[in-house]
This record gives sequence, structure tokens and C-alpha cells, in this order.
Amino acid sequence: MHTVIDLKDFPPSEAQVILFRRLFEHMVADTPPVPITADGANLVAGWRDEILAGEILEHAFGTWGQLFTSIRWETSDAGDGPFCGADVIQFLGHVGEAIQRFGPATMPLDIALMALIACQAEGGVVALDCDRSTRWSVRMLPRALGALGLNGRISLTNCVGLFDVPQEIFENYYAGELISDRAAVRAVSQAH
Repeated sequence: MHTVIDLKDFPPSEAQVILFRRLFEHMVADTPPVPITADGANLVAGWRDEILAGEILEHAFGTWGQLFTSIRWETSDAGDGPFCGADVIQFLGHVGEAIQRFGPATMPLDIALMALIACQAEGGVVALDCDRSTRWSVRMLPRALGALGLNGRISLTNCVGLFDVPQEIFENYYAGELISDRAAVRAVSQAH
């Protein structure tokens, strides 16, 4: 059981950390459980920590392969060892694919949070809302209070436009960032 926190009492960056931690852990423990090895559980925790620390995700695609092979295919019973919620495995697969496509990069927490929320199974505990300018916010659904101990709404900083599937969040964010980086490199090259 979590201590109840109203996210509006925190600056947006702190509220995002609290929400990401609690939602990630909820989704790891949520059904359907996928049996994994202890090494797989360590990989999941490592990715969570790297995203929260704002570290460059360099080996995500290779790590995704290691996570996939850590699934204990021989059993459907998660009761005899570590497990990870299928929704978190889906989220980490999207992260791995994004890093493979766009190269090593840091992942802003609000971008990771949007993708994590988008990977929730039906009946999730939080929802994404978008206004007409494509600014996003996260709204706690009534069940978030019991499942996460969270209440309130937070705004997200980065604007990624509209999306249909989680992978488009990364495509919209990283493609826009890469385009602006290329323009900056071109401008510097032309100046010399």
C-alpha cells in the first residue's frame, strides 16, 4: 500500500518521477505476468533506473534481446520465480526499437511516461489527455488512488503531436530532434 500523494503538490519534474516509478512498478506486477529469469528482472530494473537518471540509452536494443531470451518459456507459472508484466515488456520493446532506429540517446522522462501509459492494458490506471495544441497531460483515473496511491493531473513538457501507437511517440520526438540536430550541423558546416 502506498502513501497517498496528490501530484499537484509537486513541481512537474518531481511529479513525473513519482508517477513513472509507481506506474512502472504497478505494471511490472500487473497481469498478465511473464515468467523471467533473475537476470531478466535485473535488466528491467536497470532500464527503469537509466530512464529515471536521464542516462544515455546505448545498449537498449541488445538489452531487449537479452530480456526476450530471459523469458522462461518452459513455464506459464510465474509463481516459482521472478516475473514482469507483459505491458512493461512491450514498453521496453518499444524503447529498444527506438534506440535501434535513432541511435543512443537520453529519453526525456515525459516521453518515456507517455509510452509507458500507452502500453497499459485496457482498464489502465492513468490516461493521457491532449488539448488542441497537442500539449499532453496525465490524468489519474479513479482506480489510480488504490493502485498507485496517486491523485491529480500533471502536464507534460515535450510536445510529440498525435499518435496511434507507442512507437510513434518516439518517432515524433526523436525524428524532430534529429532534424533540428542535422540543421544545426549543416549551419555550422556552411559557416566554415
